[in-house]
Amino acid sequence: MEFFHRQLNMNYVESMHLVRRGVPFGNALLVKGDVESHTLLDLTVYQRYPRSAIDCVVRMEDRLVRIINAHLGLSRKERRQQIDTLARTVSSPAGSLLVILGDFNIFGAEKTRLQKLGAPADLPSIKTFPSRYPVPSLDRIWTIPHQHIKRVYRHVTPLSKLASDHLPLVANSAM
Repeated sequence: MEFFHRQLNMNYVESMHLVRRGVPFGNALLVKGDVESHTLLDLTVYQRYPRSAIDCVVRMEDRLVRIINAHLGLSRKERRQQIDTLARTVSSPAGSLLVILGDFNIFGAEKTRLQKLGAPADLPSIKTFPSRYPVPSLDRIWTIPHQHIKRVYRHVTPLSKLASDHLPLVANSAM
């Protein structure tokens, strides 16, 4: 992450919870503001692959923004428990902005479960996985209140197809 921090001049929070062949895996969040505080949420469900979420408050110019970046599991039952855990966390003081994003591993009709986390009913489905030939829409981003995003799209370049097995999502602010 230090490389991206220096190259992009962005601050970051990371949650590495698994090491394979000496390489750490987990979640990371890069931001163009100052990280005021953060909490790492353990979303691991017993005997399943370790999962987590980053819950942080970022100062962006004159405003505080709360961001939750999550990576949910592969089984439906596991995701149900993880969504319940996140739902207890997703309370935001009136007047503040909450951004929720990540790899939810949810597509099709199951995406309605994300409404428990404040997702809008008309949450767009943007195909992001696998990056070379995306079929399902696993990655999501929304705000609470909802009107703060005017456009969400996937970033597709030859490099983005190689950098990850998921294409990145980009959200343009309506602010």
